[in-house]
Amino acid sequence: MGMARRKEDRLKHPRLTAPLQICSLTLRNRIVMPPMVTNMAQDDGLVTQAHLDHYRRSSGPGLVIVEAAAVLPEGRISRRQLGIYADRQVEGLARLAEIIHSGGAAAGVQVHHAGALAFQETGKQGFGQKFVRFLRLWNLQLMVSGLRRIREAFGSAARRAVDAGFDIIELHAAHGYLFSQFFSPLKNRRIDRYGGSPDNRRRFLLEVFRTVCGQARQKALVTCRLGVADRRG
Repeated sequence: MGMARRKEDRLKHPRLTAPLQICSLTLRNRIVMPPMVTNMAQDDGLVTQAHLDHYRRSSGPGLVIVEAAAVLPEGRISRRQLGIYADRQVEGLARLAEIIHSGGAAAGVQVHHAGALAFQETGKQGFGQKFVRFLRLWNLQLMVSGLRRIREAFGSAARRAVDAGFDIIELHAAHGYLFSQFFSPLKNRRIDRYGGSPDNRRRFLLEVFRTVCGQARQKALVTCRLGVADRRG
């Protein structure tokens, strides 16, 4: 019954279930499981058995993109967000990629920094939390050296993704997080080369994109998830 149903579905949606070639990567079908944060990591960002079981159960799509993985511990959205900011995290990430590949899918991983929306270790709520976010946005305007550190962190994360065996590295530039904060003229009040005009506001993302491409070393494709409407934070 199951095989007959799958054959019927292929006949109904021939293009959806047809293979897709993207540069050197071949997807067995055109279905994508997008990155969805599970908050199942250990406090230090390490992969858990729950992660492995979750992605083992997720076989079927031609591409599975692992949930947002933080490139710096201070850029996490929660204490138990998956991490890609330390070499000791590569072993677990490699197991995730292997499980996805064993299910017949290409393996992607989304790399992420929350910017001013990063997790508050103090757990402050209400005005206190909003004030801390305001301070982080203010720092975003001033700290060029901090931007360099973040750019290098994305590059290191890309190297770890390649070492772990991922086929695709996706930059998270949506949902009000770091890159969205640069895009927004309401949040980005910089007066240097990273603020003002649209070209300047997207400059940091393009710099990070080039850095990640350099680290991918043609062993992984580099993509970007963009958000065009954003009111978070």
